[in-house]
This record gives sequence, structure tokens and C-alpha cells, in this order.
Amino acid sequence: MATKIIGYIITLIGIIGLALTYEPIRTILKITLPTSININTLTLVSTAAVIIGIIVLIGSRKSKSSKQKDVEVPIYRGKEIVGYRRH
Repeated sequence: MATKIIGYIITLIGIIGLALTYEPIRTILKITLPTSININTLTLVSTAAVIIGIIVLIGSRKSKSSKQKDVEVPIYRGKEIVGYRRH
């Protein structure tokens, strides 16, 4: 659960950074970027943050599904159990 939240936060930070690379959005929000931050660098870092956040989210989902155990369900023929099926 904690890794999922971290993935969402990293992705959100990346999306906000990408939004700040557009001049109309900066004027609407009345935000000025420091002169030391280049727009191309902000785009690159923000894109990397979005990708890393998505990778963290996918990784947390895979680890959760791999922890689940197979459940065996009986197969009936009449009242008699003839085998088991993994679900």
C-alpha cells in the first residue's frame, strides 16, 4: 500500500512539472520559474518522474498478485469429487 502511494505521488509531481513547462499554464497560475531551471531540463526530469512513478505502481501491483496462492476447487460428478481445479 505504501509503495502504491509513493508511486502516485511521484507520478503527480511529474505531471505537475510537465504542466509547468507550458507558458499559458505558468501565466494562469502566476508562477515564475527560477532562471537556473531550464525548460528542457524540467521537461526531462518531469517525464522521468512520471515514468518512475508508473514503474513503481506496476511493480507494487505485480508483487501483490504474486503473493496470492492458488485455490483448489473440487470438480464434482454427481456427488463424487473426481478432481481439483486451481483457481
